[in-house]
Amino acid sequence: MRFLPIGSTISHMLSSTLNNLGFALRAQWPWMAVMAAIFAVIATTTNIPLGATQEENEAYFRANPGEVSWFVFLIFVSVVIAMLAFSSIAVAWHRYVLLDEVPQGMARLRVDGTVWRYFGNIFLIGLLLILAMLPLSLLVIPLMSLHPAVGVAGALAYVVVIIMPIIYRLSIKLPAIALERRDFKLGDAWTVSAGNWWQIVGVGVVATLLSWIVGLLMALVSKLLNVTLGDTVGLWIDIALQTGVNWVVTIMGITLLTSLYGYFVEKRDF
Repeated sequence: MRFLPIGSTISHMLSSTLNNLGFALRAQWPWMAVMAAIFAVIATTTNIPLGATQEENEAYFRANPGEVSWFVFLIFVSVVIAMLAFSSIAVAWHRYVLLDEVPQGMARLRVDGTVWRYFGNIFLIGLLLILAMLPLSLLVIPLMSLHPAVGVAGALAYVVVIIMPIIYRLSIKLPAIALERRDFKLGDAWTVSAGNWWQIVGVGVVATLLSWIVGLLMALVSKLLNVTLGDTVGLWIDIALQTGVNWVVTIMGITLLTSLYGYFVEKRDF
């Protein structure tokens, strides 16, 4: 049994991400261009005011009911393509880190059986997490009767202590899919990480906090740009910044899964 070192795991995730961002951009810009094009289609075909509040959006849809179906369809398509893009990017990144494989040409938009298996297993893990969330209602309802703050604290504790390690332990299978290992099952991912429940909680909490810090810094920069450049120009820059931040955070998450697979399955040290 191997015990996961929290500090070394986070350090490896950060160094692997920062040291390879240039490669990641060169290898993954086609998918970023695809997602930007989808956003452009949504922005130019729905006439939804950019930067509108929720109340303004609701008022717009009430005044333009014919656009609701089209908007919902576009959102559905964009979510599916975004998940497919994530799966393709993740497969390429896992293979780059673990096999030193560099995608070239159209391979950067890889959508093959391996990517679809990755895509499908993300949904399978998601379904298992929904089942794991069911007991949460039994916990929160009595706690909410005591005090709303107690209910929120209980729900947060359940997610951090129960759901987070389940996500990471099951997701160790995903890099195995990228390596085209059909012999490695979800049960194997659960077994190899046994005895590391609290270590994985610690890694997950630190990784989540780092993602929030990056997001907060981006929000601060965005606010300053809106003040200095005006709402319209600042909004488009904000969209570009948000896209970049989401991409970096995504790479961090994929790198963390790669690190967990390398440590538990391939017995690599950081």
